[in-house]
Amino acid sequence: MKDLCVCILAHNEQKHIAETIGAIAENCGTLDLDIKVYANGCTDNTEEIVRSLCRGRSNLYLRELRKPSKANAWNVAFSENKNPILVFADGDVVPEAGAIEALYGLLTKENKQTVVVGCSFWPRKAGLTWGQRFTGFLQIPVRQDFLAGGLYAIRRQGLAQEFAQRNIDGIPSGVTGDDTFLQLVVPPDRFSIISHRVYYEPPELEDYWKYLARIRWQEEQLFTVFSALFTGPGREEKAFGVRMKEKIAGRQGAGRLLLGLMAGGARSVMKTVFRKKIDGCYRALGPVGNEGGNVLSRATRSQSAK
Repeated sequence: MKDLCVCILAHNEQKHIAETIGAIAENCGTLDLDIKVYANGCTDNTEEIVRSLCRGRSNLYLRELRKPSKANAWNVAFSENKNPILVFADGDVVPEAGAIEALYGLLTKENKQTVVVGCSFWPRKAGLTWGQRFTGFLQIPVRQDFLAGGLYAIRRQGLAQEFAQRNIDGIPSGVTGDDTFLQLVVPPDRFSIISHRVYYEPPELEDYWKYLARIRWQEEQLFTVFSALFTGPGREEKAFGVRMKEKIAGRQGAGRLLLGLMAGGARSVMKTVFRKKIDGCYRALGPVGNEGGNVLSRATRSQSAK
């Protein structure tokens, strides 16, 4: 069995999938790994592109799934691949050099209690419109202490044990936020973020409100429909002031902290000014329920350009 398997969850990613596969293949260093693309419900040329790339890479595989569901694709990948370490990636991200090795190292060498570890999420350096640059700036956190779904790794046995304690064998099929779900399932002391970056394409400004509405819908789904799965010690909600104090106290450069504070202030202003627009987008998504496939349209995703 190889060191790890990188599972790329792709839905209509023809614009970036070749770049993502190439970046991951070049990023593995000395690791012996497989790369498997789980193309779910694609209606564009994603599958054809991956199929052609498979002919030139012996460790690249395509798994075609008819259902357009990221949660379902995640569950299939988790079930099929028994590697001790699994890396999950979106189909339109580019990890920086050393990111995958760092994820693997943290889960196998430095801290055996860690179950889930993710990378810092950053806007692409080039090829963005002014609107995408602005929304990318708005999404920069004061300190990233949350799991961003673009690129993260799990220790399979540890996560399987967390699932078993909750009588589940994967992510419930209707969950829209796989990353947030995993972070809520795993105890806080077994979750970590490394400084290595993964680059993504932010939404255009006209899609940003739809994205914010989807995040609101997603959080309400997790904390109402699936809240029983997250109970346990250490899950008490912290006051806003306490959370901000912990973020500011986190280790990072002064420039990075200032950028995050500026982005947070601008984000609050934008949410206030465009509250009615965001509320309208939220209502258009329909009632919050246990099946969230209807909210995962292209425009509501953080990476909107397919």
